[in-house]
Amino acid sequence: MTFFAKKAGGKRYQSLTNVLLDIEGTVVEATDGGPIGPGGNTIAVQDDGAPVNPAATTLNFTGTGVTATNGAPGVVNVAIPGTSLDVQDDGSSIVAAADTLNFTGGGVVVTPGVPGVANVAVAAAPVQNGLNLGTNPPNGEVFSSLNAGNLEFRAIAPGPGIALVQTPSLIILRSALVLTAIRSTAGVQAVPLMQRQLYDASALAPLALTLQFPAGPQPDDMVAVKEVGNSFVPVVVNGNGANVEGVFTPSAPSFNLGLPRVALTWQYDSLGNIWRIV
Repeated sequence: MTFFAKKAGGKRYQSLTNVLLDIEGTVVEATDGGPIGPGGNTIAVQDDGAPVNPAATTLNFTGTGVTATNGAPGVVNVAIPGTSLDVQDDGSSIVAAADTLNFTGGGVVVTPGVPGVANVAVAAAPVQNGLNLGTNPPNGEVFSSLNAGNLEFRAIAPGPGIALVQTPSLIILRSALVLTAIRSTAGVQAVPLMQRQLYDASALAPLALTLQFPAGPQPDDMVAVKEVGNSFVPVVVNGNGANVEGVFTPSAPSFNLGLPRVALTWQYDSLGNIWRIV
């Protein structure tokens, strides 16, 4: 049989063991069995090992995500739901239950901010005079392009003849034919794209110099030449696999050009495989 004695304050009880009663039922001798009753035994409450309350009698679970319910006899179930993120791209769900966001890329920097906040910095892309996309064999020229919606600007630029300027609401493509060094000796001179090949025919024998256009041109590629020696000595203009429109002559694989200080520009017509004077 267990006997109980009310403790001071009337809120808790202690159990008594080894109880000795006299004939009238008065406790003569007993051993304290420890506190019981509404408060139960005390519990040392800690947070990650650090004491919070060394003699707590009640645990109160708070917060909208925490639910405490009665379970089996003597058991209280405490439910703490897990948290997840719905990762979206312009409103479309990409990952419905993500628990980690990993930001990658050289232009992304993540730093801690105020408590509960991570700052994600994405570096702005620099505006350059064109985007170098590599070389275009077999000519070896470098080409630059910028795509704006459905409109694409493309420019062949082996030299400093192309300037691509971008503003928040406007894209401007400015091109200029760069002047080359003057060729004044016999032989074959390759005429580069988007440059004006200068030549001096005054010291040359007739047809001793050939101005050769690039092989395998792309639609709308452009080349240009200019005679600077004020000479009528003719030179050969060669299409290098494509026909070339001449001055007062029909298109042909090549033609002879002998006009002083003449400046001509050709644009490649891929439908007819012809360099046309423009």
